[in-house]
Amino acid sequence: MISYSTKLAKIFLVTVIIIASVLMTTGEKTLAYGPIIVLDPGHGGADPGAASGSYAEKNLNLNLAKKIKTYLGSFSSNVYLTRSTDTYLSLAERATFANNLGADMFLSIHHDSSTSSTANGISVHYSSYRPNIDKSGINVNYNFKNYPYVKESNNYFYYKDGTATKSVSIYSSTAYDYTPSLPAQNSKKLSLMVADTMAAMGYKRMYTSTGSKDHNLYVTRNTNMTSILIENGFMSNPTELAKITNPNVVDETAKRIANAVISFYRGLPAELTSVSFDKASPEAANSTINLMASSNNKSDLYRFYLYDGKAWKMVQDYSTKSYYQWRPTLPGNYRFSIHVKNPYSTKEYDDYKGLDYTVYAPVKMESVTSDLTSPQNVDSAINLTAKATGGLELLYQFHVYDGVEWKALTNYSANNTVKWVPGNPGNYKFSVHVKDRYSSQKYDSYGTFEYTILGDPVQLNSVTTSAVSPQDVGTPVTFTADASGGVNRLYKFWIFDGQEWKVLSEYSTDNQATWTPTEAGDYRFSVHVKDSLSSNEYDDYAGFEFTAVQPPDITSLKADRPSPQAVGNTVTITAKGVGVQEALYRFYQYDGKEWTVLKDYGPENTIQWSPRGEGNYRISVHMKDSHSTKDYDTYKWFDYNFYVAPVKVSSLQASLPSPQPSGKTITLTANASGGTEKLYKFHAYDGKTWKVLRDYQASNQYAWTPIPGNYKLVVHVKDKNSTKAYDAYTSADYQVSDSPVQMEALNTSYASPQTAGTPVRITAQAIGGTDRRYAFHVYDGSAWTELQSYSSDNEYTWIPSKPGSYKFSVHVKDAKSTKRYDDYGTFEYQVVEDVKMVSVETDKASPQAANTTINVTATGKGGTERLYAFHVYDGKEWKLVQGYSANNQYSWKPTAAGNYKFSIHVKDKNSTRTYDDYGAFEYSIE
Repeated sequence: MISYSTKLAKIFLVTVIIIASVLMTTGEKTLAYGPIIVLDPGHGGADPGAASGSYAEKNLNLNLAKKIKTYLGSFSSNVYLTRSTDTYLSLAERATFANNLGADMFLSIHHDSSTSSTANGISVHYSSYRPNIDKSGINVNYNFKNYPYVKESNNYFYYKDGTATKSVSIYSSTAYDYTPSLPAQNSKKLSLMVADTMAAMGYKRMYTSTGSKDHNLYVTRNTNMTSILIENGFMSNPTELAKITNPNVVDETAKRIANAVISFYRGLPAELTSVSFDKASPEAANSTINLMASSNNKSDLYRFYLYDGKAWKMVQDYSTKSYYQWRPTLPGNYRFSIHVKNPYSTKEYDDYKGLDYTVYAPVKMESVTSDLTSPQNVDSAINLTAKATGGLELLYQFHVYDGVEWKALTNYSANNTVKWVPGNPGNYKFSVHVKDRYSSQKYDSYGTFEYTILGDPVQLNSVTTSAVSPQDVGTPVTFTADASGGVNRLYKFWIFDGQEWKVLSEYSTDNQATWTPTEAGDYRFSVHVKDSLSSNEYDDYAGFEFTAVQPPDITSLKADRPSPQAVGNTVTITAKGVGVQEALYRFYQYDGKEWTVLKDYGPENTIQWSPRGEGNYRISVHMKDSHSTKDYDTYKWFDYNFYVAPVKVSSLQASLPSPQPSGKTITLTANASGGTEKLYKFHAYDGKTWKVLRDYQASNQYAWTPIPGNYKLVVHVKDKNSTKAYDAYTSADYQVSDSPVQMEALNTSYASPQTAGTPVRITAQAIGGTDRRYAFHVYDGSAWTELQSYSSDNEYTWIPSKPGSYKFSVHVKDAKSTKRYDDYGTFEYQVVEDVKMVSVETDKASPQAANTTINVTATGKGGTERLYAFHVYDGKEWKLVQGYSANNQYSWKPTAAGNYKFSIHVKDKNSTRTYDDYGAFEYSIE
């Protein structure tokens, strides 16, 4: 080593270096015999340590450590090296290795060096300061003064100087523990033994008169066991270098260090530092109780004796196992004796301690009884008695549940009886807890039973309706029964429609029933009420009547001629209504600018109508009863068209100029005027025959994909109501040339992504050839599948069954082609999860007061872009309060009290369904 001061600086200043790999000879930890000893050859790898000539300290350290391990082999099978090859390890890795292994001893092997070639001798270093074990009784020595220690952080000691907290580098100061831990005390003892045996070889004691030095070296202060660092002579002294490199001297040094270690252990008597149970005495029989002991040495042996009041019995012989797990089956007073000794001790034991423990019989609830059988009346005095066995001193606690909450009738006491006087009717539950006075449990055993207290007789006080009679057919009416008495009242609702009585709502605790009449008439209702404990058909009842009437409605409004009609024709309009005694009708016309009364109120339900000009008209009819004070009771309308101009066709145009190659799709567009609703028919002549491309339809366009040839194209146009073959026509010539088959485009009816189950129509557009054939394929991520083999159909509808990423390939070829395909096209498509409603929540819990703003939030998942629609039911009808949109929130401010229902629909923006999923909840407004 270059110098002792340099070596200390290197030890203290070494930081953790990130390395590619660390090789440690750890082996498999075994406890066959002996303590766990870690030998730490200092330096290694890129860190040679001191050097002299051809000698590197790292190699001398490793050689000596291996020899020490050999001599310790007969003493302990648990000797480990932090490194067994020329490998670099940080100081932290060395200390961590020993701590993680749970070592009993740590020896760091080094060789000293100095700038002076005359320096010689050995030194053994330990640390009384062990921050990982004990931080009490520590002083920081700085500038020859001692200060109270606070902490160590980032290579600095923090200490108290008066009231101020100061810091100093650990390299400029030393921490000493004046109340050292047991590992620190043993480290000092071992350092003196090693220094003595080395001095006996003729080495000088360095740094102190004993050769042992309390020093804050990293590996001695950060290990948790007996630990020392040995400096075995100076490499910088030629005479001492020859000595420490002599194989015979090295062997003798290793033997002496090993013998010092063995002597240390054999001279270390075991001492019990603690003996305790994990459960305090007394404890119930059949409980698992752990008796735990610890001593001053990890390798000590423990033996456990048990006295049951009759005889001593050894329950666990000497072993390193420092605890005994006991499960007593019989109650009684027991005594334990725990012996401990050093593995090398020749005594029967080095130390012992005794502990007493009491075990009682397990507590068991045998019965809970009452002096009066259930049921009883309110204010009855009922005595409850609990009987239990076991334990030393039993305590009882009585609880009662009234249907709302549990309440304690008594606190724990030795009294096993309680007097209960119920003040209210109801179904009650009792739970009686019992435990031993010394038990740490909430209860050791318990018993339960139920009891019924009867109330006053059930009486039906009134029945009210949510709407007064009469009401229109289809109007929901809620009946509410108000009753008193009894314990748990049940209600049953009946209806009589003039022919028979029917049950509207069976017996339940719900005192309401909702009825929606479907036919007009006079109805009778009966409400039965009884207690759930009653054996009667009913305890009380009440009856009432209600009338449902047919609301005014125009059931039909018809014209005798279909729209459109030519101006000058007369149309008869007839209205028919119901729900009034004497109907009056009024007819209106709207011409797109203003409303005009065609006929004012009168009993006639028919008019003759012949407008003067062409156009789109709206006819509206109002109906009311002759005694009604309203402007109208109901109304109905329809639209009608009159036309004048004859049909004329001005042109027939193609989207691509002639000529074009075969396979191209050419859009033919006819431009026409006149009529009211024109129809178009397309023809083509290929030089041999005429062919109808498309029969009459309202579209003025046709997508034409011709084969090669010279064509004459003709379009016929006529009005929808025309009886002629056509009202007008025009023609155009067009040439189509032959060309190779080519795929031009692949289109889908819905853009990717879409949800599973969505039908997606795939359309292939190709040109060329005379008779094209198409084949469709799909790849689902694992295999290709043929969806449709070659055919003239250039479309395929694909319905994906599950989410995923798909690839499509569409082949096209001429029917006469011998190739697998003439051309192809590909595209990718994404299928996502179906839309699902995850949750529907409100920011305020039901119920709330009227005019409170309540925010409703719906959360969905899946799909591509989710839309939400909010519906609310106020007890009469469902209303759409917020149509489909991306907004998943709705702010609701109810103005009237009542019970409301919400239904929130969610769907994908591309979904054709009314909804993909929904969520619902109910809400009360007070």
